[in-house]
Amino acid sequence: MKLKHEFYKLPLRFDVERLRKELAAFPESDWQTHPSDYKGNLAIPLVSVNGGINDDFAGPMQPTPQLKRSPYMQQVIAAFKSVCSRSRLMRLEGRHDVPLHSDINYHWWSRVRIHVPIVTTPDVIFHCGDQQVHMAEGEAWIFDSWKMHRVVNPSGKTRVHLVIDTSGSPEFWELVESAEIFSSSSPPGPDVTPVQVPFQASAKVKIRTERFNVPAVMSAGEVDALVEGLVQDVCSVAQNDREQLERYLAVLNTFRFAWRSIWSVHGAEKTGWLDYELLINKTREKVLSIDAGLLLSNSSSAPQVMCARILVSALTPGLAEGRVVTAPGKPDGDTPEKTGRNSPCPCGSGKKYKRCHGAR
Repeated sequence: MKLKHEFYKLPLRFDVERLRKELAAFPESDWQTHPSDYKGNLAIPLVSVNGGINDDFAGPMQPTPQLKRSPYMQQVIAAFKSVCSRSRLMRLEGRHDVPLHSDINYHWWSRVRIHVPIVTTPDVIFHCGDQQVHMAEGEAWIFDSWKMHRVVNPSGKTRVHLVIDTSGSPEFWELVESAEIFSSSSPPGPDVTPVQVPFQASAKVKIRTERFNVPAVMSAGEVDALVEGLVQDVCSVAQNDREQLERYLAVLNTFRFAWRSIWSVHGAEKTGWLDYELLINKTREKVLSIDAGLLLSNSSSAPQVMCARILVSALTPGLAEGRVVTAPGKPDGDTPEKTGRNSPCPCGSGKKYKRCHGAR
């Protein structure tokens, strides 16, 4: 999520010894490799799609067995009073790093990541934009994940953070308002006396988790909002080539106008799915023909962000049928069977393909 400042230290503190005790209960076999294969980066899912061992973003989020047997970690997550999305324990081995990157996909458009360090050393530094901080054990931090960021662990010791993804809540954003700020655009704010959140052995907490996070079909209003965000951002970069910029803006606007036309007739109904998919594929081909050097304000490639933020998540019909899909039109990563002329049209109209979408 794009934030006003690079770092916010939230006014909550947690029981590090209790967190370490629960951390020590996990066997080495619970640690999974990073989905981007970053060396020295491992994770244990705590909240995931259907509570499974996965790194997915799309689908109902539920606590994993690892979280269910960790009562204080449950209390820590609940302390932020938010509906949580994908959440994990993240381990960074000594003399490794998290490479420089920006979070550009649909998930990160509306979500912020909370970091609660459990095991660390003063040598571990988190960089965001032109700012850098050390996140100490038991603290709680959020940062601007839209800006380029990285983590460096030059020590020989392992770092472990509890990380919680959330869109927040009124209570959470009130908490952020009272946070200590570390920013290039303003001086550090005054120290805030943090609230201690002790372990309560008898406490029963209920963690609220996302059930709806990626739409089966993105609404026309959401497409407009996402496109407008990209339009404003790409136009703010003075060094962008004017010809490539105009091409990009034309692709964005053609896509959103065409999407609204389909939405006006079909909404999220199956009858429109094939039209949506054809539009996505056509738009992807056009946007990827634009120079990747056309940049957004965080130095990311504007064509790449268009694909990652909008096109990948605009149509995920498998979610409507109780399945998680990895790409539009390809449920569970499988290649769909070819539709014959006399087969039922995949749009769900009940007509033969040759008399429905095949006639087009």
